[in-house]
Formats: sequence, structure tokens, C-alpha cells
Amino acid sequence: MARNCSEPSYVFQDFDHLQGCYQQHGDIVTANNPFARVVNDCLNDYCRDPFPQLGGCGGWSGPTELNFSVTHNASVFMGYSSFNNDATCADVKGDTNPDIAGPGIFIAYMMQLVMIMYLWFFLRLSCSGPWVASYFSKRRSLSQELISPTEKNKSPNPVKAKATQLFHRHSAALKHILVEFQEAQCFFMLASQIAILWSTHHTAAYQSYTLRSLLGNYSIAGLVSSTGILPVVIGLWTLQKMHKCSTWIFALSVLTIIVSEVALFSTRDAPSMTQIMPMEYTHWPASCANMAPPLVYCGISSSRIETRVLIRGGSIFFSQWTNPYCLVVFGLVVILWIHSLVVNTMYDGSQRGSILESIGVARVVSPIQRLSQSTWGAWLRRVMVFVTGLVEVVLIAALVMDMTAFQGLSVIELIDWSEWSFGQIVAITLWLPVVSKYLYWFMFGTRAYSKARIPSPYKIVKQRTDTTHGGYNSVVVQSGRHIKGNQIAEADD
Repeated sequence: MARNCSEPSYVFQDFDHLQGCYQQHGDIVTANNPFARVVNDCLNDYCRDPFPQLGGCGGWSGPTELNFSVTHNASVFMGYSSFNNDATCADVKGDTNPDIAGPGIFIAYMMQLVMIMYLWFFLRLSCSGPWVASYFSKRRSLSQELISPTEKNKSPNPVKAKATQLFHRHSAALKHILVEFQEAQCFFMLASQIAILWSTHHTAAYQSYTLRSLLGNYSIAGLVSSTGILPVVIGLWTLQKMHKCSTWIFALSVLTIIVSEVALFSTRDAPSMTQIMPMEYTHWPASCANMAPPLVYCGISSSRIETRVLIRGGSIFFSQWTNPYCLVVFGLVVILWIHSLVVNTMYDGSQRGSILESIGVARVVSPIQRLSQSTWGAWLRRVMVFVTGLVEVVLIAALVMDMTAFQGLSVIELIDWSEWSFGQIVAITLWLPVVSKYLYWFMFGTRAYSKARIPSPYKIVKQRTDTTHGGYNSVVVQSGRHIKGNQIAEADD
């Protein structure tokens, strides 16, 4: 198809025509070039009376032969084509959609990242706290024996007892609230990812009138997709290590991660120019054929390197580097969860356990159980402690980077803190149920909260865990029967 690059109605019809004409004229813009004159006349006429919704012309001082280009930014953090001219592209609007980048939504995402880090840190602290207290208590006892060997302090240490009791109580509240938080963040992320998937296939969803706005919306959408993967994987991993990963939480987390991966894939590539919405304005210059000037295709223009990197770099870095690691950890969690499910099913005395034994699953599981109880199993457990620590250190480092990327969006003013609305306020209150439950359980205990939710004659009782068969969810009750950990132990009134 022949290009009519001297006709404004053809040049400004869409970005493909603009880019095609630029390439046809050898990427050379001169005063004698008819295509260059068409573009220059359009830009000069528009800059005499800019449209506020589009903006631009921040560096334009009067009619001139403008030096413009239509190029493809091929760097690893860019990967998009755009129209470029320093004088006219200055101050072009790039506002993001408040439904995805409003202040309330932004705070809700940051709260999610902070809360999962808080839960992980204090769960690890509550697990290691008694051990640390015991270590220092032994050191103190040894010091006293060296000073006064004949006098041994055999009385219990009240400080150690209180610290241990506090750690155990807080640990119980943290484990319970992590289950609640994992469920809440899964539903929050499922809703967010479905909205992102719908928006990427509907032009009007993002309400992007310029390329800068579209790039900003895609950048935030990619980071939102990452929050449906990284925090969910951390929560699922921690629940599995704490032996609190029920079938419901596991299935909900798997579904959330799958949907988030699809949403992340949809925002991985640069957006299409066809997703830019036309502006409802009828007073465009006649030299632009009464169409929007090419300023709608202006790329990211900033002297700050962090702006260029964060607009596309945050989501691209996650999809290319952090996401594969998250998928590996997710695969490990799936294997560990299936192993726990098989072991528990085999030893619970149910018909499903008999079926597993009849098909020969016991021949596979039994050697693993014997190995775990041997000397080699003890060394293997020590290795697994080291591997667990290494896995979690990398996950938390990735979480810190994700939080930094989110904070960077605010630094480069991609978040408009003046866009407060009813929906933004509601978004902030999303995590209030989880926070209020945590505070209540920490102050009054989990039994007080659950008493009104469990029908009589059942109630929650503290039981000793039975790990003789390798089952993580089995407990021993007074009658000697084994029951599943997710069942309610019947207690005598």
C-alpha cells in the first residue's frame, strides 16, 4: 500500500502511519521533507493553544523547524516505540488510572507486603525465641558454676518462663492470623488479577489517553500481578513449614498464583498503541486534519534515570528474575504438601488410607519415613534447616525489592495523592478484619475468640502433636485415638 506522507489525514490517522512515513523518508527530518513539514505545522499550530487534557509544549517558545523522531526504545527496561521531541513532548500528561494507582489502592498493596513480612519475621522469631532464651540461660548457669561451683541455682528462671510463655502465646496468634491473612490476600489478589486481565483486553478500561499514561498503567498492573505471586508464595511456604496449610488454603493459593501468572504474562510486553483512547475534543488544528497531534505518542521523557527504569523496569525485572524463583519455591511447596497429605491419609485409618496402601504407596513412603528416623535423616534435617533459611532469605530480599519498586512509583509521582475518593478509602479498610483479629488473639488468646464460633459440645483443646508416623496434622487425645489436626477434639464438659 502506497503511503501518502504529505497528507495530514493519512499521517495522523494512527501511529503505524506516522512511523511508516518516518521510516520511508530515511529517518531524516529536513525542512525540504514534505512529511517533516506536515508534522512541524501540526505541532506548531497545536502548541499555540494546547488542549489541557493532553498538555505538552512545555519547551516550545514559538514556530520553528522542530527536530523530531519516531523510534523504538529497545533497552531491557523499555521495549516500546514512541514519538520524540524535547520541546513539544515536555509536560505531556501521563496520569494513571486511580482505580489501579489511586492512593488508597497503593496503600492497600503496600500494607499487604508489609504484613506478610511482619508475619514471617515474628513467626521466625517466636520459633527461635525459646531456643535463644535457653541458650543464654545455659551460658548464665555455666558462668555461675565457674564463679561459685558449690552453689548451683536449681530454681527455675522466672524471666525465661515468662519469655517462653509470651513467645508461645504470640506464636499461636501469629499462626492463626497467617491463615486468615493468606485467605484474605488470595481473594484480594484474585479480584485484582481478574480486573487486570479484563483491562488488558478492553481499551476503555485503563482510560489511557496518551502513551505515557498507558505505560504507567501497565507498569502498575505488572507490579500488582507480582503481589499476587510473591507474597502468596511466601505465605504458602510459611504455612507449610508451620504445618498449617489446609486443603482449602492450598487450593485457593494455587488458584491465585495461576491467575496472577496469566495476568503477569499479559503485562509483560509493551502495550499496543491501539489501547490509547481517543480524546473527546473537536478543536484540533486543521493542519493535524482535525485529529490529535502525535504528542499522544510521546515516550517517557525525564532526565532522572529512576523514572525510565521504574516505569517498565519493576515489572520486567520481576517477570524475568524473581518470578522463576517464586515458581521453584511454589513447586517445592506443592511437593511437600502432597507428601504430607499422603502420609496423613495413610495413617488416619480411613478408607482412603487403605486404598493408598493397596496401590503400593506405602512401599514408596515407608523408606522415606525410615530414612527420616535414621542418623542420615538427622543430618538431612540439618541440611533442610539451612536450605529453608536460604530460601526464605532470598524470598524476603525479593519482597524488599518489590516494596522498593512500589515506593518508587510514588517517588516518580506516578501515584496522585490528591485522587482520594470513596473507593480509595474503602480500599484502605481491606485489611482491618485481619489486623483486628490479630490484636484480639494476641491480647485474649485464640480460644476466647473461637468459643462463640464452635457449637457445643465441641471446643478447642490444646493437644500434644504426634510425629511418630511423620504426620504433621495428627494429635493424640486422651483416649489414645489419632485425629486430624483440622478436626475439633471433643472434650468432656
